[in-house]
Amino acid sequence: MTPVSFSEHQSLTSADRFQLADQVIVLCFVAISAWFSWLQWGKMDSLWGDNARWLYETYRVFQGDMPFRDVSAFHPPLYMYVFAFFYKLFGQTFGSAQVLLDILSTALVVSTYFLARHFLSRGLSAVVTACLAVAGLSSGYGFALYSLNMYASSALLAGLFLNLFLIALLRMIESKTVRVLDVILATAGGSLAILSKAEYVVPVVACLVLMSAVLWDVNDVKGGGLQRAVKLTYISILIVAPAALGFTWFIVQAGPRAVLSGVLNYGNATMVCPWWPTGLGLLGFCAGLAEAGLVYVAGVFLLRRADGRRVKLLAAAGAGLVVILAYLTAAWDLFPQHWALPGPRQHYSVRENVQGLMALTHLLIPVMSATMMLVAVFCVRVMRGIFRRERITRLITPESLLYIAVAALCIRSLFGTVLTELPGLSSFAYPVLFVTTAILLRSAFRLSDGLGPVRTTIARSLPALFFCVYGGLRLAWFVSSTTPRLPLDTIAGEIYVTDPSAVAVYDYVVHHTTAGDAVADISYYGGGVNFAARRRAPLFMTAFTFCLPDEEYLWNDARRIAMAKPEIVIGNRDAHLGTRYGGGTRNGCVFPGLVWRSPRITGDPERLLPIVAAVKENYTRTFASGTIQVLELKESLRTPGQHAEAGQ
Repeated sequence: MTPVSFSEHQSLTSADRFQLADQVIVLCFVAISAWFSWLQWGKMDSLWGDNARWLYETYRVFQGDMPFRDVSAFHPPLYMYVFAFFYKLFGQTFGSAQVLLDILSTALVVSTYFLARHFLSRGLSAVVTACLAVAGLSSGYGFALYSLNMYASSALLAGLFLNLFLIALLRMIESKTVRVLDVILATAGGSLAILSKAEYVVPVVACLVLMSAVLWDVNDVKGGGLQRAVKLTYISILIVAPAALGFTWFIVQAGPRAVLSGVLNYGNATMVCPWWPTGLGLLGFCAGLAEAGLVYVAGVFLLRRADGRRVKLLAAAGAGLVVILAYLTAAWDLFPQHWALPGPRQHYSVRENVQGLMALTHLLIPVMSATMMLVAVFCVRVMRGIFRRERITRLITPESLLYIAVAALCIRSLFGTVLTELPGLSSFAYPVLFVTTAILLRSAFRLSDGLGPVRTTIARSLPALFFCVYGGLRLAWFVSSTTPRLPLDTIAGEIYVTDPSAVAVYDYVVHHTTAGDAVADISYYGGGVNFAARRRAPLFMTAFTFCLPDEEYLWNDARRIAMAKPEIVIGNRDAHLGTRYGGGTRNGCVFPGLVWRSPRITGDPERLLPIVAAVKENYTRTFASGTIQVLELKESLRTPGQHAEAGQ
C-alpha cells in the first residue's frame, strides 16, 4: 500500500482563500456559536469535577493567590490569569466565566476554519469546522465547547493559540519569506500555547525546526546560507522567548521545584508511560492504522485504477480486518470505561459499548495512527535526502507542518493514556485532528484520470459526507438527550445542575458559614462550592486524587488545615473522604517489561493522606447528601468567637 504523500498540497493564494464568502461563513459561525452558547448557558452538572476544580483555581488567583506558590496549578497558569482579569472587569460570577468560555470557544472555531482554508476548499473547510462546533456542543467534559462543563479551559486557549501559530508558519512557508506580522503572530501563538499547556512546547519546537528547514536548506552552505541559518535561529528563539520568560518569572516567585511539580501534574505524569506499549495498546494502534488503510483501499477501488494491484490490496484489506476484529474482541468491554479499574472486568450493554467506541477519543485513533506513520516515512525521506546532499525543501509541504504538529501532540497517548491502556486522544488535539482528518480523506478519495462525472462528484463529496453524517448524528444525539436540571441560585450567579447534592450542600454551606469563613473541599476535584459561595480556601492542593504529590505538599496541607481551622470540610462519603494517593487504576508503567495488560496499580489507593487523618481527628460529620458529606469543626477546637452556625 502506498502511503499518502506529503506533496499533495493544493496551493491556494490569499486572494482565493479569504474572499467575501469566507467572511460570510465566519459571520455564520459567530451566529451559530451564539446559538450554541444560549443552549448551554449556565449548565454545570455539579459543583465537583474537573470543571469545578479549574473554576476554583481561577477564583483563587482572583483572590490574589499565586499559582505554584499559594495554590496548585495542573496546567501553566495563563488561563487562571485570563479568567481572573475577566472577573475583575465584570465580576466573579458563573456568568462571567460562561461569557469568556463562549468567546474562547467561538475564537477556537473561527481560527480552525482559517487553518483549514490553508489546505481545503471553502465548502469542506466550513463543513469540518461546523462538525467541530457540533462535537464541542454535544461532548461531555472532554471537549465541551460553550459550556461550564469544559474539562479544562486551558484547552481552549492552547488550541486557539496553536491554530494562530500554525497559520503564521504556513504563511511563511507558502511565501518563502519571513514577515514581521507573521513573526508577531507566531510569537503570540507559540508562546501563549506553551503557557496554556506545557506539552505544546513539543509541537511548537518541532514546527519551528520544519519551518526553518523550508526557509533554509540544510545542504545549502553557499550564497549566504549560514547567515540565513543564524537569522532563522534568532527568529525561532524570539518566538518562544515570551514563554521562557513567563516560566522564569514563576520560577523566581515560587521556586524551580514548585514549577516543575506543577508542570508534571504533581506526579500524575509519572504514573504511566503510554509511549511504552502493552500488547493491548500496541494492538489498538495497529487497528487504527488498519482502519485508515481500509479507507485508502476503498478509495482506490472506487475512484482510482486498481489494475495489477487488486490481489495485493484485497490481501492488505483482509489482514487489516483481522487486526481490527482482534482489537474489538480484546477491548470490547473497555471502550465505555473511563478508568482502567482493577478487579473483574465489567460488562456493558451493546449500546454502551458502541457509544464508547464512537467517542472522539477512539474514533480519531485511525487519524493519529496514519499521521504517525506518515511522519515516520517523512523523517526517513528527509534523513536520506540530507545524507545524499539533496535539496530537502521539495519534500516539505504545508501538510507536513500540520502532520508534525499532530504527531507531537499525540505522542503522549500513542499506546494508552493516563486513564486506560487503550490508545486515546487528548481533547487538546481535536481542532488540528479534525483538519488532518479532512486532508487524509481528500487524499484517500482523490481523483484520477478518466473518471466520469458521477465518480468525480462522489470523490468531491465523500470527505464532506463523512463529516456531515457524524456531525448530524452528534447533533441528533444532543437534541434527544435531555437531562432534568435543577436551578441553583448562588452568590456567584444562577446555574443549572443535574446533581441534587450540589443544591443541598451549597445551601448548607451558605447557611452555616459567613463570608469570612474558610471552607476546605477535599472531595473528588472540589472547589465549586468555594466559587459559588465565595468562601476562602486555606489549602494548596486543588485535587486530592489521581496525583502523586511530593510528601512536602501532603504535609503542608495538613499543617494548613490545622492552622486555619476552616469552619467546614467537604468530602466524599466513601473511604478516606474520596481522597486517593494516585489513580488506583491498573495501567501503571511496565517499562521495560513486555506484557499484554499492565498488572501495576497506579499509586497507593489505600494510603491515608495526612490531611484526611487531621480531618477525621478534628471534625465531625453534620450533614450528607448523595455521595457528599459535610464535616464541621468540633466545638472543643473552636477559637473564641468562632461560631457553629451563621446565617447568610
